[in-house]
Amino acid sequence: MIEVGEYRQGIELLADAARQGHVDAMTYLGQALLEPESGQPQPVQAERWLREAINAGSVDAQVILGRALVEGQGGLNDLPRGMGLLEQAAEHDHPLALAQLGSLYLDDERIAGQPYIAVDYLERSHELGHPWATQQLGAAYLEGRGVPQDPARGEELLRQAAEHGQSGAMRLLGEAYLDEENPNFQPSRGEELLRQAAQAGDTTAMTQLGEAYLEGPLREDPTQGIQLLTQAAQQGDAYAMVVLGRAYRNGNGVERDLNEANRWLTLAQQAGHESADDALTYVQRDLGAQGNIEALVAAAEDGHPGAMADLGRAFLDGEGVQRDQQQAEYWLDRAHQAGHAGAAASLGRMYMDRGDSERGIDYLEAAVARGHAGARSDLGEAYLTGDHVELDTERGIELLTAAAESGATHAAFVLGEAYQHGNGVEQDAEQAERWYRQASDAGADYARAALGLALIRGEGAIDQDVEQGHELLLDAAEQGHPGAQASLGREYLRGENIEADPERGADYLYQAASQGHSSARLALAEAYLSSRGLEQANQQQALLWLDDVFESEGQLAIETLRQLLTDEEAIAAASEVEVEAEE
Repeated sequence: MIEVGEYRQGIELLADAARQGHVDAMTYLGQALLEPESGQPQPVQAERWLREAINAGSVDAQVILGRALVEGQGGLNDLPRGMGLLEQAAEHDHPLALAQLGSLYLDDERIAGQPYIAVDYLERSHELGHPWATQQLGAAYLEGRGVPQDPARGEELLRQAAEHGQSGAMRLLGEAYLDEENPNFQPSRGEELLRQAAQAGDTTAMTQLGEAYLEGPLREDPTQGIQLLTQAAQQGDAYAMVVLGRAYRNGNGVERDLNEANRWLTLAQQAGHESADDALTYVQRDLGAQGNIEALVAAAEDGHPGAMADLGRAFLDGEGVQRDQQQAEYWLDRAHQAGHAGAAASLGRMYMDRGDSERGIDYLEAAVARGHAGARSDLGEAYLTGDHVELDTERGIELLTAAAESGATHAAFVLGEAYQHGNGVEQDAEQAERWYRQASDAGADYARAALGLALIRGEGAIDQDVEQGHELLLDAAEQGHPGAQASLGREYLRGENIEADPERGADYLYQAASQGHSSARLALAEAYLSSRGLEQANQQQALLWLDDVFESEGQLAIETLRQLLTDEEAIAAASEVEVEAEE
């Protein structure tokens, strides 16, 4: 009656039989009171009847009560007493007692592991035909715990247990077949066994199969992996939640969705999975990078060094939060203390900009020691120029070279400039062009402009190549780089290296000046003054006039300047102003 749901009537009948001294009734009644399908467990009454049955000689009652005390079932919890009962039942060769003791001595963290004793119990239970013992013994042989490792014997035992419907054995054997380091690697057989275990209700097998489809040897079917993982996660498997969260974070098998990743990892964290915390912190940092400051703060407060560094920089730059120097320093320093190289580099630059050179250099040195390429670049440039630190060109070049070789674009540009102009090193055309081109190929328009200017003029280490230099300057100018626009404008006005074209020159100078390029604005101002016969006029007056021009209609301003620059004296004045391919 209990098995078909008539719990109350079943309990009443068992109680009547137990009161009349029926030992099996006492045993069944005690077990039923520990595991009611409805209502609350009644541990006191359960233990009373099980004790009555034990006193009447029931070994089954010893096992039921012993397991309840060991596993904390129904409110009972007394590991030593439970193990004592199981040991008594084991003396009578009770298969389940032997299997339970084997499990405790093999895997339970509450007692000192004794794998050799565990295997002895499991061997005895296996000989008596208990499939759970067979499964555990197979795993022991597979892993070499308590016995010499014997994969063949392990697989044989697991296969026997699986044939008796032990879903855990199917899972363990399936997992073994999917292990690419296993000499008996059989992915199709592993897939079949894990599927059988999953269909038998083993959510861990479902998770393992889903993970294999998504990230393992069966990964050619990620969609099926997501379906299985979702199913396992919905059934409460915490690790499935972690894998699912990871998949949504990386866009593996699904469209990338950080909010969904955050949801699953939060559920995994609430379920107590140990790897959920770190995974969730990474997702929160990613959300922070997308502008979710609350998520970034959460990741920083969880102690993620990258999130602390990102939050510090957000406060430093006022991105997503109000600019707050104190908060910026606090979070950057926490990240630095946690070993984050980028945070040390940011602190170094911050203190250098603030004029606290000694402190800034110390932080940059710390970042360099941690391998930060950007810090190598900043520190190398400081040593090369003697800016903020005692001049040390050898160390400067060493740091800049290391940074450039690891991909730091600005370091490559600074090296190009050094070898082109002989800053701290002998001029070297080959080295100058190599580093200029590396920075240019990495997308630095300012490096392309500098190389173009070097080639078109033939000044410095690099030999003149007007055609190639003109091409590079044009490319950088069309990308909107104001230094390239200013240099190209001046070249068109001068007409010394390329054919003069005052209209194009005025156009490029205007574009550069509109972006605030100082020497381009000065060139236009000088042209204006000369055309008006006011060579000695206040330069500030001319620059104020240019401000009015730039605020007017753009096309009208360009036409005005083109007309102005048809005057030869104006062209000469504009050409004499040195224009650099500034960053």
